[in-house]
Amino acid sequence: MEKIESEIKEYFFVESKNWLIGGSRGLYGGQVIVQSLASATLTVPPEYGIHSMYSYFLLAGDYEKNIEFQVERIRDGRSFATRHVKAKQGDSTIFTVTCSFHKYEDYSTEIQYKMIDVYPPEHKIYPVVEHHKDKLPNPSQIFQDMNLSVFNKYSLISRTATFKDPEMEETNSQIIKSRLWAADAINLIVNKHENAFSDDKVFINKDKSKVNPNMKHPYDNTVGNPLCCRWFKFGANLEECTQQTQYLFIAMISDFWIPNFISSPYFWGYNYGLVSIGMIVTLDHTLYFHNNTGNAKSKAKFRADEWILFTLESPTVTNNKQFVTGKFYSQSGEHIASIGQETLFRVTETKKVLKSNKNVENLRFKLDENVLNLAREYNPITNFNYIQREPKLVSFESDEKKSEFIATQKPKL
Repeated sequence: MEKIESEIKEYFFVESKNWLIGGSRGLYGGQVIVQSLASATLTVPPEYGIHSMYSYFLLAGDYEKNIEFQVERIRDGRSFATRHVKAKQGDSTIFTVTCSFHKYEDYSTEIQYKMIDVYPPEHKIYPVVEHHKDKLPNPSQIFQDMNLSVFNKYSLISRTATFKDPEMEETNSQIIKSRLWAADAINLIVNKHENAFSDDKVFINKDKSKVNPNMKHPYDNTVGNPLCCRWFKFGANLEECTQQTQYLFIAMISDFWIPNFISSPYFWGYNYGLVSIGMIVTLDHTLYFHNNTGNAKSKAKFRADEWILFTLESPTVTNNKQFVTGKFYSQSGEHIASIGQETLFRVTETKKVLKSNKNVENLRFKLDENVLNLAREYNPITNFNYIQREPKLVSFESDEKKSEFIATQKPKL
């Protein structure tokens, strides 16, 4: 426990500083998430590893104020321990989270989807935005390859994850080299395949007669897709850190790219310039940590100072709320964590729209399920691995009509 406490103090509570990342987002939500989880972790035996946490953001945090974390012991069982944490500034509770910890137990099988098929982070070298200590980054730089200072202590290193699509690779490079946001490269790849299904529009309630398409770029007649992936790692030597600490780094970054990437359908391509951001705020945030065995194993299943792939998609927006799901993979392809989040997403009409009386209702959208299925061509639903403990692999296939998994080969026991 002393080792975990030392690592938490070293990486997540740095001289009582808050992590200032620029823009109007105020206190970064990922900081509150990780510090709340770290506080809960210090109250459970080290052989218990975090496996899930459910959190709610109640009030905006103040960067100038310290945060107090109050941990309530809900339950200590033989297999599970539960903690409830309140993050407070003064008399106000700004954040609550319930954390569940699981004591390591023996198991015989693992099942997961194959990792999305992208090039490694070293595949292309794009311009890198360097964020220097005590200097605020431009919020748009979050979309580019960057080295971002964290607590003025270590760095978050982020690189573009490019889908393995030979036809689009060169276009990908040109977009990123021209310092456009990385989301556009992903939109191009997904939209390239959309016509393969039908002549029907992928997004509904989008009336082109009411809007003049923006012709600055060839992809501006398409609607951006809320889909993205990024490589990232932390610029610190974490080789000797405990597994609990490695997962804390995942918690800290889990809310980082979401507020910007989910706005792609509104601010890229066809809908460009029609609305402006009114408010983007995280409402709730759920994290699942897979195969966290506490200190029962000598080495962590992954390291946060080695490349991790973060994939995000948002299947729906309704009533000013957007639902987002995401997955974390080690570079070797192991699924190490998952997230779910609901975000308050308010947009306002621009003067351009108000003057011309354009109908902004065309900005409502839903993704056609066929498009989502094709997008998952890069995360194939047909590559479903049954992993025996040795491990041994067996392939599963899916019946597209019934959306059910069918075994094509029995596992070799």
